[in-house]
Amino acid sequence: MAFGEGSRAIFFSYRPAAQHWAYFAGGWRGQYRDEVYGAGYHCGFGRLSIELGASYLADVNDINGTHWNFATQVAYRLGHHWALSYRHFSNANFIFHWSTGPNRGWNFVSIDYLFDRGKRSAQKTCIP
Repeated sequence: MAFGEGSRAIFFSYRPAAQHWAYFAGGWRGQYRDEVYGAGYHCGFGRLSIELGASYLADVNDINGTHWNFATQVAYRLGHHWALSYRHFSNANFIFHWSTGPNRGWNFVSIDYLFDRGKRSAQKTCIP
């Protein structure tokens, strides 16, 4: 059985209108349980958006050996209120070799519901 198989997760994100910074919190339950809090820099490219940032995982376990991790998200907007997204939390030990803990990381694929914030909610692009 893969680790985390059958887990249920929920994430809440907030990005102020016409801003690049986004803030998030979430958690998952299943074979492993954890909570995550963080912030990231959000860039939009039409229907595609990318977010890179930092996160704090409440629990240290044999998947992620550190509390502080990198956070990435790639999302594709399916319509006005829906998006398909991929989230990853990892301490990047594979690249930087800065911890003796494990670094398998957490990966989530989800369907996101986007609340409409009016005309000012259009995502800012990172392309000048």
